[in-house]
Amino acid sequence: MQQNARLVAGMRQVQRMIAAGRASRVLIARDADERMKKELRAAAEAAGIPAEDCESMEQLGRMCRIAVPCAAAAEELSPAVPG
Repeated sequence: MQQNARLVAGMRQVQRMIAAGRASRVLIARDADERMKKELRAAAEAAGIPAEDCESMEQLGRMCRIAVPCAAAAEELSPAVPG
């Protein structure tokens, strides 16, 4: 993960990011609900976005800097830099 990458936490938020084409990568906790994992993997694959496993919901929550466990997160695409 990039040092200053912004992570968005939560299944609904991740689904929105995928649908909007704003996710560069999806992280899914291994101990998350199986149905939810299948849905997110399918959505990410359909959008051409890599989906990676994270050790646990607790670890993913810490990565997102939130105080609760988190089943899924998406790394937001960096805005285009004019040049």
